Amino acid sequence: MSKYVDANEVLKMIHELPGGLRDYDSMMKEKPGFKKEEDFDFIRDKQEELYSLKASVKEEAEKRVEKIDRYLKILRKCKVKKSDSINVVVFKMYLQINHVSKVADIVNKLGFRVSTNSKKGCRQFGSNDITEILKSGCDELDEELVAIAQHIHECNYKRKKWY
Repeated sequence: MSKYVDANEVLKMIHELPGGLRDYDSMMKEKPGFKKEEDFDFIRDKQEELYSLKASVKEEAEKRVEKIDRYLKILRKCKVKKSDSINVVVFKMYLQINHVSKVADIVNKLGFRVSTNSKKGCRQFGSNDITEILKSGCDELDEELVAIAQHIHECNYKRKKWY
């Protein structure tokens, strides 16, 4: 059995039967012109396939809603404070924006810099620096917050939906 069912095909099969599916059992008992009941088992098979597809779609949707609810709960904790370290700011901002280069722009506007061995001694953050911070984690934050940020980053990197 295939995972997907052509709805037009199912509707066509239903309409070919006099009275549709709701009269299926009574039709089989009352009208002697039809062949054996086994000849119409394909309809029951299609029904079972559709019910199983419906159940799997519903289950998948519930999982997505649960993920989004967890994300919203975490997002409430993501207000940036002046006392936050660069790692904390990066994680909180990434959870809000979900884009490394935009987080880098904001971190640079807040005045954070990367120390270097050059004459100048520091440089602005780039997207690679933000990615490195996200991958390395942060001990100062809740583990769940860090795990969700890293999961979202990985999904964005692979161009997959995280929810």
